[in-house]
Amino acid sequence: MDNPFLTSYGPVDVDSDGDGDNADVFPNDPSESADADGAGDNADQNDASDISLTVIINGSDNGVENTIGADGVTLADLINTASAECANGVLNHG
Repeated sequence: MDNPFLTSYGPVDVDSDGDGDNADVFPNDPSESADADGAGDNADQNDASDISLTVIINGSDNGVENTIGADGVTLADLINTASAECANGVLNHG
């Protein structure tokens, strides 16, 4: 059976962006790629989203689903950012 995503040179990459079409969320747009959150990097607010299934805080899995917003930011991204800001002495008491 022929695989439409492979050539003798490797994965087919119609838009020549370096991501094979079988893994490219935007296979016809060379200006777009995406990490595993599914949001195109041009609109993605975090190009390296934490896509774990649940939220993990300081190594502890709390079992809360790690949801992904339309902007490509996950709940874990938001918590990790807030945690890093607190660790760096940024205080927000309203």
